[in-house]
Amino acid sequence: MLALDYPKDRIELLYIYEAKSSDNTEEVIKSYASKDPRVVPVRRDSSRGGKGAAANDGIQMARGKVIGSFDADHSLEPDALKKAVCSLEEENVVCVRGRCRTINKREGVIPMVAGIERDIFDSLDIYARQGLGGFTFFSGGHAFFKRGVFDTLGLFSEEVLVEDIDYSLKIHRAGLDIRVDPSIVSWEESPSSLGAWWSQRKRWTRGWMQCTRLYLKDLMASRNISLVKKLDIGFLLVMTILLILMILNYPLVLLSWFGLSMASLYPASILLIVGILIAISPFLAITMVVIKDFRKGERLRWKEIPLTILMWPYQFLQMAVSWVAFEDEFILRKQSEYEKTSRSGATSKSL
Repeated sequence: MLALDYPKDRIELLYIYEAKSSDNTEEVIKSYASKDPRVVPVRRDSSRGGKGAAANDGIQMARGKVIGSFDADHSLEPDALKKAVCSLEEENVVCVRGRCRTINKREGVIPMVAGIERDIFDSLDIYARQGLGGFTFFSGGHAFFKRGVFDTLGLFSEEVLVEDIDYSLKIHRAGLDIRVDPSIVSWEESPSSLGAWWSQRKRWTRGWMQCTRLYLKDLMASRNISLVKKLDIGFLLVMTILLILMILNYPLVLLSWFGLSMASLYPASILLIVGILIAISPFLAITMVVIKDFRKGERLRWKEIPLTILMWPYQFLQMAVSWVAFEDEFILRKQSEYEKTSRSGATSKSL
């Protein structure tokens, strides 16, 4: 953050940390604050937990016309702030997000596959949605806002597990826009263990389900949202829940081993088309990303292309996560609590 290419007298860095933090967060932040007056340690002694509550405390303290919100594990490229400020000059744009990249791909299979997924999503999927007039949203990792949007729409929700998606939906409901600029880059640390990944993805998935329950009907009736955007929002929200139904198809594969023909349940032509699309789409997507990054001057990450085969079992795990999240949210109705994702502390980029 101290290396950002931006006038030093126009940056304020608020570091929000919990009083009950059990690591050396406080010592690290205060050591930087003693060397640079832009670094402001903010100790939270509040019973209000979670990312949304911490971000809200920072927003209310911030003095700038542009407010950035970042997860603790994110590192911005030096030109990120300049590019974000330029994007926010558009009248109807109140938020801009860029591309989150994985800093610790080489730590194991989980961060590697999660990193490939992130590359596909942040470099292709979300940018394509913007080009087609669909649903653009920011992630908790990094986002930049016009200060006025918080005066208009209020602060982040402290009840929903994905305050970023919740607020993105509020922005679109108000007829405002979120700009996606993949040239704005931050580096994040993906979970390095299956347990940490499972906890993070269950929180994300359950949060999306909460947003589906809270906003789907209202957004579909909104006059501030175009038909294309409504269809895209509806697809993303509903698919979060319908994903659990996909796992029910796997027993049909087992039954086919015992003589039950899948063709008796689905037309053979549809099975063939769907099968081909499922087989080749991850390879095509990551190949496009790798080539695009190579043309920008990066080394060719060709080893990631064959590793894309791991996306299939990875998606099966995601279906299982959706099942558990659905059970917690709609069946058991468990109280939702924000669980911090454990990190290994990776700091070097592993392209």
